[in-house]
Amino acid sequence: MSSWQNQRDKRGPIVFAGGGTGGHLYPALAIIEWFRDHHPDVRFEFLCTERPIDAQILSKWNVPFTTQPVQPLGLNPRSALRFLRAWRKSLKLCTDLFNRESPAVVVGAGGFGSGPAVKAALKRDIPTALLNPDAIPGRANRYLGRQVRAIYAQWDGTAACFPASATVITTGCPVRKEFRDPGPGTEHALFGLDPALKTLLITGASSGARTINEAVMDLASDLAQLDGWQILHISGELDVKRLKDVYEAARVKASVVPFTHEMAAALRLADLTLARAGAVTLAELAATSTPAVLMPYPFHKDDHQTANAEMLVRQGSAVRVSDLKSATANAAQLRTELLPLMRRPDLLAGMAEKAKQSGVTDAAQVISEHLLKLAAAANE
Repeated sequence: MSSWQNQRDKRGPIVFAGGGTGGHLYPALAIIEWFRDHHPDVRFEFLCTERPIDAQILSKWNVPFTTQPVQPLGLNPRSALRFLRAWRKSLKLCTDLFNRESPAVVVGAGGFGSGPAVKAALKRDIPTALLNPDAIPGRANRYLGRQVRAIYAQWDGTAACFPASATVITTGCPVRKEFRDPGPGTEHALFGLDPALKTLLITGASSGARTINEAVMDLASDLAQLDGWQILHISGELDVKRLKDVYEAARVKASVVPFTHEMAAALRLADLTLARAGAVTLAELAATSTPAVLMPYPFHKDDHQTANAEMLVRQGSAVRVSDLKSATANAAQLRTELLPLMRRPDLLAGMAEKAKQSGVTDAAQVISEHLLKLAAAANE
């Protein structure tokens, strides 16, 4: 719940706005984590969406939050009307909160939930910034990017997607310190896995990925023929039982979980990962030196996950396969790209080294220090 104060403080909170997915929360949380370690006097508020994942994650991190009624903009007229009504309500909510206590800085964390707060801050001349970990900016960031004081990008090429007048700073994507630390060495026990076996991690991010799950089900008999491997599959809620049944029938050593808050532990134990290509996932792969086969989400109009994946492919730490939206076709691709890697430890070692070389470990610090400068400049 929120902790907005009734009286103005000498220095207001840093406000993050966004959410709706883990990818629009975790980079902001990495920044909050750095502040808590180095500037514990700095306060935070999060203006998030009404999607349950926001409250679930922010509560676990003990971050004060206020939900906004803001909705994504759909294509049909009825959806557009709902969006407009929700936008106006959210803009008024943010304005009222900022009138109660003016933030030091407002940071758009990504997604449709970032817009009202950033617009309310711009109207009051409060310093504003955007987190932009994707190679290609989403609609909200493209709309807001020309007006904010700083845009923090994961990769150099992103600057070309914004107007020349925009201040784009290549920082890398902030990742939580648990991804940068070696870990306690108990990761296998956490998931009921055998530390003597190599582990293929399969994940579709926080909600799972139906097309990846179905492709792997089609591939189960092939996976059963690989000696020395086991699977950790983070499946999403809908496919847990089906996957467990398929793995058991094929006699594949596997641990299937719908969701985990211990993603850092999962990546630390993984020898290879099959995943989507969300920007935060890619930053976490790099931070943990984990090689990957990437199957970008195929339903985005701008296909930004493919652009994300290409960044790691160029670095040599990942292989990309297209999601053809067919279990049979996707399984055929994985037989060509995934299974050969699982038979070549030398190739995996080389990819892991490339991932290690490409990882940016100080993005949270760089962005945090820049936010402090924005706040200080506004008070001069």
